[in-house]
Parts: sequence; C-alpha cells; structure tokens
Amino acid sequence: MWALERHLLPRLGNRQLAQITPEDVATLIADMRKSGLKSWTITSALRPLSIIYGEAARRGRIASNPVSQLDRRERPKHDDQRDKRILSLAEMRALVEHADSDEYRALFELLLAGGLRIGEALGLSVADLDTRHSVVRIEYQLGRDGTRQPLKTDESRRAVDIPPQLMRKLLTIIDDRGARFTPNALVFASRTATLECVSVHVIGPREGSHVRGNGIGPLLEQHRQILVPQLPQHASHQTNPRRSGRVRL
Repeated sequence: MWALERHLLPRLGNRQLAQITPEDVATLIADMRKSGLKSWTITSALRPLSIIYGEAARRGRIASNPVSQLDRRERPKHDDQRDKRILSLAEMRALVEHADSDEYRALFELLLAGGLRIGEALGLSVADLDTRHSVVRIEYQLGRDGTRQPLKTDESRRAVDIPPQLMRKLLTIIDDRGARFTPNALVFASRTATLECVSVHVIGPREGSHVRGNGIGPLLEQHRQILVPQLPQHASHQTNPRRSGRVRL
C-alpha cells in the first residue's frame, strides 16, 4: 500500500499504459534510490507495475513491458542489504517464553523446530498432523485472502518431524476448540475457527477492460496489499513489510 500511495500512483497513476517508457521507470527507480530506499524495497514497489504490464502485453494491449526492458544498470542492485541475523538459542528460548498465549508459544516452537514459513504454519489443518508419528505434512499455505492454497512447487511439499511434546501442544489447541475430528479445521485459529489480523514481536533488529481510457491508476489500486488473517490475539508489535502476508515475525 505504501508503495502505491507514495511512489506509483503519484508518478504514474494518471498516465496511459502505452505512455510509460522504460526511461520513466528508470527515473522512478533512481528517485527512489536517492530518497534512501533499499534495493529490495524498490523491487517490491515495482512488482505491481510489472505484473500489470506483463498481463497487458500478454493480451496484446501494449507492445512490450517497460519494466522488463530496463538495462541491468538501471535495475535495483541488491548489494546494499545487511546480512541476515539468526537468533541465538538463548534468544529463541526467550521468544518462546515471552509469548503471551499458548497458541503463540506453539506457533513459535513450530516455526523454530520445523523450519516452516509463517504461511505454511498458518495453513496447517488437522488433517496435516500425523499424531502417531509426530509428523507434520506441509502441502498448503495460508493465502493473502485467508484461504488455504497449495504450495507453488512440488519441492516445497514435505513431511517434517517435530518433538512429541510439541505435537501434544498442537492437539491441545485443537481440542480447546473442539476441532479434533474436523479434518479441514485450521490448527491456528480462534475458538470460532475464524482468523484475525495480528502482529508479533521479534527479538533483535527486523530481518507484496480499464487498461485503455482510465489510465493506470485503477489497476494499481487493485494491487494494494491485502492483510493476511492471522492468529486471534491482541498483541501490538512490529511488521516486516517484505514478508508475503505481513505476518510480523
């Protein structure tokens, strides 16, 4: 949303698709870089524009995608990112211990022990739990619209061993909602099986027919980022804008 409001719509919103050139996009990138934005942030901001142009070119509405025509020197350079920070064992323990509910505590333990992505963890259903062998099957993820969606690649589908005590915690969460015998019920949800938008603290530093005539503005508006529904909790914390789903870890 910030990218559309602060960069794309003010600069390009009133112009026709065919009027925007690779030079216009290169100038936009240069201006964003001068303002102090990091390269990955610029790349994320340009993604809606690239998607729109790619679809318009595929349908024959425009001759080519100006974003894809950028010279290598004009594209954002991803050499300005700081090294990823990995939590120490003590920090991991502190993160789990300071979680303010059993649901969050189990979620953190699952992420840390199983190496799941946040969308994969939130997309788990009761049927994905092999309780006898303490195995979690990862086949779906929670989409931005709050629905379960298949993982994009076959390589992403896998089975993950978790500690038996963690499996028992997951079952307790499910039993508290009376969902043990509802295969499609999500593991992480409220007592009414609904999801709400939340945020979670992280320890340490923070580690997505009108083409002609109406301009590009309406199309950009359709690509505003949708908040992914998350666990039902009332925490107030920080966000990581690069995560696909605005889950705040």
